[in-house]
Amino acid sequence: MKTTIIALLSLTAWSQSPLTGSFVLAEEGGGGTNAIAALGIVTFDGKGNATGNQFVQTQGSAQTIPVSGRYTIAPDGSGTLVMNTQIPTEDGPAPAISATYEFFSVKAAGFVAVRKDAAMATIAKFLPLGTARDLNGSFLYEGEGVSASGQSRAEIAVLQMRADGSLAGKLVVRNGAIQEPLSVTGSYVNGGNGMWTLRLITPGDVDEEGNVGTKTITLLAAITSRGEWVAIHSDNSILGLGTIQPLQ
Repeated sequence: MKTTIIALLSLTAWSQSPLTGSFVLAEEGGGGTNAIAALGIVTFDGKGNATGNQFVQTQGSAQTIPVSGRYTIAPDGSGTLVMNTQIPTEDGPAPAISATYEFFSVKAAGFVAVRKDAAMATIAKFLPLGTARDLNGSFLYEGEGVSASGQSRAEIAVLQMRADGSLAGKLVVRNGAIQEPLSVTGSYVNGGNGMWTLRLITPGDVDEEGNVGTKTITLLAAITSRGEWVAIHSDNSILGLGTIQPLQ
């Protein structure tokens, strides 16, 4: 799976810049039944502790789960992060799952880590969490991933986001075949936990009486300190990450 978030980061020692604060976690990789995509918020306390929540997609499920863990940093600036999760079930929490990441320390732009405990290969990007800026403007959304049927899917949209929480624009989706641009209306709302929910409403199927229905694409998103949103579908129908960037 192609990684959708690319950043050029400069290395530095965490001994000079302690790992502290809240970061957007964006992770994806693997393939087939081992494919995974995750988006969350993780807070590092500067003392070796990490806590947060992440929305995790696999081919079989999609859910928000809490995470907690520990991190250590070597004198050369490299580090290890171990995050533990417990997925809730009808019978209570499942056994804890540990994910181990190795990373090089970086400047305030964030850092990139590789997961080393699983058979699947994933890259996790930790980008400083930002706050909402002027959301009254034009934004470009692009995302790609794998549909529930196993087909590659890509989608782009130009969205006019308004200060009142509404949005409108055009969407193009490729899922086996290219569609014409679809008109989009919808909304966006702050979830209060660092995550936002965007709903993109497009024309849907026509019923027997000729009435046009609607389809809704729901995205979860987090804003980085650079003003870019990282987005993920709120279910596992499209497995993969996307970005929402201001149009200059």
